[in-house]
Amino acid sequence: ANFPRTSDFSPPQQEVLVTKEQEWSMYFNDLSTFQGEGIGVVLKSRGEEHTFVYKLRFPCFNNEAEYEALLVGLKAVKRLGIKRLKVFSDSELVIEQVRGTYGVKNPSLATYRVAIQKIMKHFTSIKYKVVSRNENNLADSLATLAAKSVLKKEKITLRVEKQPSLV
Repeated sequence: ANFPRTSDFSPPQQEVLVTKEQEWSMYFNDLSTFQGEGIGVVLKSRGEEHTFVYKLRFPCFNNEAEYEALLVGLKAVKRLGIKRLKVFSDSELVIEQVRGTYGVKNPSLATYRVAIQKIMKHFTSIKYKVVSRNENNLADSLATLAAKSVLKKEKITLRVEKQPSLV
């Protein structure tokens, strides 16, 4: 297999105002189902929030999909010109492997780790933290949406808003 596979992805260009000192937070997650794999990425800073959703066009194992989500998120962040980043995920394995706390035995995951370490050089500051599933629920919801979607087009625009109760 040829890893990593995110070379297919082109993170969307969004209107995001980035200042050099501004620190951003990135949350990522994946979901693998019989309908396919999906990933969700959330970027937050000073009241701004940007979301990215991708349906993977190839089969992969759960940990590979987690690495895909991280790599796609980092590529989006780099493209936006963000230099200071905190990365959050509920995947202890991926976070600790990227930090170097855990070793990587699986060759495909080792390839992902090398790709991530390469892109990390772009950042002036990057920190990783394992969070609970509750703290990562938006990225999880986005990954679920992507994984369970049956898409006829390469790209769709979707807007989801909170609606207050009318009652």
